[in-house]
Order: sequence, then structure tokens, then C-alpha cells
Amino acid sequence: MSSVLIAAQDGLHRDGVLVALEGRDVTALARASHGWMAVTNRSEVHDVDPGFATTSLGMATEQIDSVASFEGRPVIGVGDARLEIVHEEMHRDVPFDTAPGRSTWYTPWGGPPAVRSLDQGPDGLRWVNVHVGGVLVDDGSGWRPTMDIDNDVHQVIADPVRPASAWAAAAIGLGWTTDGGASWSWTDEGMHASYARAVAVTGETVFVSGSDGPGGRNARLYRGVAGGPLEPCAGPYKENIDTGWVTASEDTVAFLTPNGKVMVSSDLGTTWEEAFRVQGPRAVLVA
Repeated sequence: MSSVLIAAQDGLHRDGVLVALEGRDVTALARASHGWMAVTNRSEVHDVDPGFATTSLGMATEQIDSVASFEGRPVIGVGDARLEIVHEEMHRDVPFDTAPGRSTWYTPWGGPPAVRSLDQGPDGLRWVNVHVGGVLVDDGSGWRPTMDIDNDVHQVIADPVRPASAWAAAAIGLGWTTDGGASWSWTDEGMHASYARAVAVTGETVFVSGSDGPGGRNARLYRGVAGGPLEPCAGPYKENIDTGWVTASEDTVAFLTPNGKVMVSSDLGTTWEEAFRVQGPRAVLVA
């Protein structure tokens, strides 16, 4: 079974052992070509090497909501749904500031929208999920929206091996595209409710969380394949399995529960074990 990295309120854990950024609230975590990137206190970006030595890459002037690696460089989602590229210092991604449809982005509670998740595929396509603003993609020629923003997407991930393909967890269920976002397919077949917040994929198997709604009642983890029905494989829980709380690689799958359990499966979700616990879970990755 592969190792599991967990971002938590007291630092970065590997398989339940605190290994880096002790005493800091690790609020976001992402893979990078050299290892990983971590965000602490929603304000500082760190490089994390395979030996868990950390280097600060700088402080943001606005709250950091998400992090990813684009072309090997850390990119963060900040403030009012903006992107900043971390390269010696923070640089605003100016084209994203004028992305089509920006004036229509919103939140149900009236606050500013946010870059909730972002990812880059093996073909170089860059995917960004704005909440609430749908999913945008950039193939190098500029940002373009790919769907109705009221689908209410909570996470987008690029398929790790299939070009032009991505997956989305939204209020209307599980979505996927195989044509660079030109079209999306959606399903909630087999789910007890369509409200989804987290998604992960490995090989042909996709995992998505579902609950009764924003309050998170009856939260469950589902698995399936594109185009097929989903089946529950864990839960129910009293609160949502949130954005960034599900991860998968090869046969290892892991997810977080709100009370800090780290559930791990080595057989693509057929069986689960509570591998360890952390205080204040934030994000999880198969290392």
C-alpha cells in the first residue's frame, strides 16, 4: 500500500506521523514535479521535497484557497477568484482577471467567489474551478468557460493519463469531459442525492462524495466508471467529505472524515480500514 500524506491543523502528516510544518495549519496540498507543495495558514506557500524538507516560496497578500502546479510552477487561487503564479515572487495571472463570464460569478451567501480547485492535465490543459463560476480551461490560447456556472462545481481534477479529460464534483452529481471541456456528461445514478464535493480517479475507477446538501447529512463515498452507475463504498457520515478529501493512485484510495479519520483502501474501495487519525483534516494525497 502506498503512503498517504495528510494536511492538518497541526502540520503535514505521512501515514499518521507528523513529518513537516509542525505547529502550522496546513490548509492546502498538491503534487509537484519535485515532491509536493503545501499552504500554511491560508497565506504562505511551501516547497516540500521527498525527504520532507520545506522551503518557503513566499507569502500572499490575499487568502489562499487552493494550490496546484502549472508547468512546474506553483499557482495559487487567491482572494476574489484570482490566480497568482509563484516564481521568485507572486505574479498575478492577468488573463484570468478578464476571463469570460467573471462578472457573473457569485456565492450563495453574497461573499466573493473563490478558486476552489485547480489542476493541470498530462496534455498541459489547465483547469480551474470557481465557486460559484463553473469550470474554466486554458490550452494556451486563453481561458474559456466550459459549463453553466449554476452546476455549482466544488472540485475539478484533470484525468492523470487521458488527454483532454477532466472530472468534476458538483451539486448536480459527477461530471466528466473527454473533449477539453467542449461538452460534459453528468450522472447521479446510484447516488442517494446528487450533491457532490470531492472527486478522485485512478485507472478506470472514479470516486465521488455525495450528501444531502451543503449541510452534509448522509455523506457517502461512491465509486464507478464513466458512464456507468455509481455504488456506495463508504459511509454514511454526518458531514460532507469535502473538496480535496479524496485521493486515489493505482490500487490505493484514501479519504478523510470530518472527525479526523483517515480511511484507506488497497483494493479500490472494496474494503476500508481506519489507518490513523489527525486533528483538523484539510487535504489528503496518496504519496
